Amino acid sequence: MIQTDILELVMSMSKSERRLFKIATKTYSHKEINLIESLFDIYCKNDDVKKINQKARSKISSSRLNRMHSELYKKLQSFIGDEEIKNEQKYRLYKNIFIARALLKRKLYKQANNIIEKTITEAIEFEIYPVLVEAFSIKQFLQKYIGSLKDGLSIEKSFLLDFSEVIQKNYTYYKNFNIYTQLQSEFAKNGPIRNEDKISEFNKLTENIKIDLQQGFNINKVNLLCLSMLGKLKQDSEIVLETKQNLYQNYLDHPKFIEYNPSEFFLTCYNYAGNLIAANQLENVGEMLEKLEKLAKNKDSLRNKEFFIKGLQLSYYLKNTNYLKSLKYAQDFQLFLQTTDDYIYLNFIAVNIVIAYLINEQYETALESINTVLNRNIKTLRKDCYSLLLTYEIIIYIKLEWLDLVDSKIKSLNRYLKLHYNKTAFEKWLLKFLNRTQKTNFNEACIDAYNSLDALNSDLLSKGILNLSEFKIWFESELKL
Repeated sequence: MIQTDILELVMSMSKSERRLFKIATKTYSHKEINLIESLFDIYCKNDDVKKINQKARSKISSSRLNRMHSELYKKLQSFIGDEEIKNEQKYRLYKNIFIARALLKRKLYKQANNIIEKTITEAIEFEIYPVLVEAFSIKQFLQKYIGSLKDGLSIEKSFLLDFSEVIQKNYTYYKNFNIYTQLQSEFAKNGPIRNEDKISEFNKLTENIKIDLQQGFNINKVNLLCLSMLGKLKQDSEIVLETKQNLYQNYLDHPKFIEYNPSEFFLTCYNYAGNLIAANQLENVGEMLEKLEKLAKNKDSLRNKEFFIKGLQLSYYLKNTNYLKSLKYAQDFQLFLQTTDDYIYLNFIAVNIVIAYLINEQYETALESINTVLNRNIKTLRKDCYSLLLTYEIIIYIKLEWLDLVDSKIKSLNRYLKLHYNKTAFEKWLLKFLNRTQKTNFNEACIDAYNSLDALNSDLLSKGILNLSEFKIWFESELKL
């Protein structure tokens, strides 16, 4: 359904992209400018297709509406494609392929050969395999043609071997990239795997992915991303940290790729720093934060760089038990929570913001942050993050002595966990703690729960969720340990 496709596209766009798109619609005739802008504004302000259709019919006649939907969709696709081309070197090289083809049609073989030679040189340097496959196929034709014009040279055997190797590398890269996107989609939707059959399925999917420096930068990068995402799904923090460290080192070993794609290098540094913090290896975090501050000054397409760094600083100061500093960074996120469309990052940062307020006894502000996230009804909010926000909401109710609401909230959380999960040892421990707060002194319930925390570390999945929840930090603050 075209309306659903348009809505998904609009929801994926940042505010600045939406503003630039409206400028781009000025290529239409005056009357159609108003219609396209009106329809686009309706999509920007609504997230339900039925409501969008109702409002669109009230502003645009039915005889024009279908055509306007079609025009808007084409214009959106063209806009995001043009934005991608501006920011990706490989698309500029693809353009060279089309220029070379046009020259071939005009029988301007030497000009076509010149542009293909330059394209191959650059594509080899930056390992852009899809471009190489296209460029080598043109080169194969040109070697026959130009060779016969010069001295009857046939295609060199080494060239054919190179061509075969490029096709194989292109296949390997995209096969493993597809595996990575599958794992990433699973994690973005559900968080860590709680099903043994699923774990076996993903282990089998990645069993042939190996790290080999001879494969080159890009294939190693996508292979490391696959293994890192598998580690996240299995909540194996050692695998995650090792792969993030190797991804970072992969860039340091190939510095030209840092200059070629500074946005990806920024995200690599960001993820590595985040994993160092999660693993409590804080000695190198300061250096990584300094590097990120410098990288953030680069002008590129990456959004929210400032908030990425602030989120790391928030996590860093929580781990360092500098709670006042963590509060300062949490306060910077209030507007961000209300307006961001970066839902993947929201999954990461929301829990830490709440903990910073909770530790600093700003309970109502913590509750406001929880409600801000939950009331946005974000369909892509990860289930484990959602359940943790519900948990901290219950703790805040207890601290504020809104006790008449606590019992129903615990039952609601229990129903949610039953519906979505085979409860792990962590979730059973969590419900036991919350129920115990209703039967005994809150401080005693906290002491008992804290003393049983170490037992959860024997279960990898529970250990991972425990790290995400940062319950240990909160308990130690609450109990003044």
